[in-house]
Amino acid sequence: MTRRIPGGAVYAAIGFLSGLAAIFLSFTALGIQFDNTVADWLSRLHPLRTPARLAAVLAFDERTLMEYGGIRDLRRTLALALERLTDAQPAVVAVDITLAERGDPAADAALERVFARLPHLVLACEMTPDGRLWQDPPHGFLTPGAVLGHVNALPGPYDAINRRIALERVEGRVRRFAMSLQALRCATGARVIDTSPTDIVVGPIVIDSRWDEGRPLRVHYRDPALILHVSVRDLLRAPSAARQLTGRVVFTGVTAQSASDRLFTPLSTDVPLAGVEIHAQAFQTMF
Repeated sequence: MTRRIPGGAVYAAIGFLSGLAAIFLSFTALGIQFDNTVADWLSRLHPLRTPARLAAVLAFDERTLMEYGGIRDLRRTLALALERLTDAQPAVVAVDITLAERGDPAADAALERVFARLPHLVLACEMTPDGRLWQDPPHGFLTPGAVLGHVNALPGPYDAINRRIALERVEGRVRRFAMSLQALRCATGARVIDTSPTDIVVGPIVIDSRWDEGRPLRVHYRDPALILHVSVRDLLRAPSAARQLTGRVVFTGVTAQSASDRLFTPLSTDVPLAGVEIHAQAFQTMF
């Protein structure tokens, strides 16, 4: 005699096995890529449409590099721009330009003077490609108001799209927080960044970020046009342009298309976004 299995039990078994398969696939490269693709599509379908309230970018764009000596005179131009910016009293200045070695003595001296005038300054540090050493600015740049923030990217996994940043990197027992996170600490007036195995606390802001996963933060990107951009060229030509940056958290760096520091994001799949703009987007996400 044939024993008939109730239809409900068959469907339950199929659902159970499908669930197990989905859980298993979610931990594979195929599942992670599928998840990333869906998340990117949703980001493009429902982008943020409100202008950034606090973040701003002071850009070394193509016009600035063409008219002010290019990369060769970058430090001298940076010192001139920050002199103008200081008078506008920005809330925080984050310099996404690696100053890991001494340059022209006159340009370095000018930078030291203007850095000393900034009460809240974040300077870039970068881990070497082999992950063994931090490239820090010279000691003379580390004024009382300066802190270090790492600028290492976190593309992928399994592709070159930068969806996340690492809020913390550790090498040789030396821990460095992300530039955007250090800017957030300065902007909120928090004295320290508190960490636990599962989160990071900056003043009133609690960020879920697991230590055992490398403390990733998924950046909620918005159209770059919704973040205030001021060209260094315009700032140097018209001092009144600095007024737009009063009270802002200003990220300054190279945005020219020729710069190597550019990454694809979920919203910029055709033209990569400059690294300094990614820092500003990450800050605004947390803020």
